[in-house]
Amino acid sequence: MKWYDPLKREFGKGTDRAYAIVAAALIEDLLERLHIKHFVPPASKEDSLFAGPNAPLGSFSAKIDLAYRLGFISARLCSDLHLLRKIRNRFAHEHGDFDFDVDPICGWIADLTRSHGIFDRNPSIRPIYGGSKSGEFFIATSWIAAFLCAYAEDDVTSFAEEQHSEWGYTTTTFEEG
Repeated sequence: MKWYDPLKREFGKGTDRAYAIVAAALIEDLLERLHIKHFVPPASKEDSLFAGPNAPLGSFSAKIDLAYRLGFISARLCSDLHLLRKIRNRFAHEHGDFDFDVDPICGWIADLTRSHGIFDRNPSIRPIYGGSKSGEFFIATSWIAAFLCAYAEDDVTSFAEEQHSEWGYTTTTFEEG
């Protein structure tokens, strides 16, 4: 599990700030791989869609929105990815001494874990990570990374075409709005 090693290596090693930034970078990279899988290869070595000051897919937000609009991910996963992006941005762009336990970050993490319902379906998992917000964030980001990695490596065209929902997400734990 190539995606899991960097997450596990960083989890609990440093600060919540470092982990949030590393986890988001990994997941952004997996989204980019998902897009690249479906694109015609670039004419040059550097892909102008993703690299450079005017790259249309140079931001995490653009990658998330395009994946949703192309039907690669559901509205629920799109929402979760934007929550992850908000968490990353809070840590990356705001100064201060804060962690996963402060508002609004702890609320966003609760929304992430509620969205895929992992703790509802498997309550025994929560104590493994101490019931902490950092543990919940690790589980949520691991779940998202596992899905994106599997989807980027699988030969599937889109969720819209397959009428198929993401594994790990329940239909009763999320209200779109």
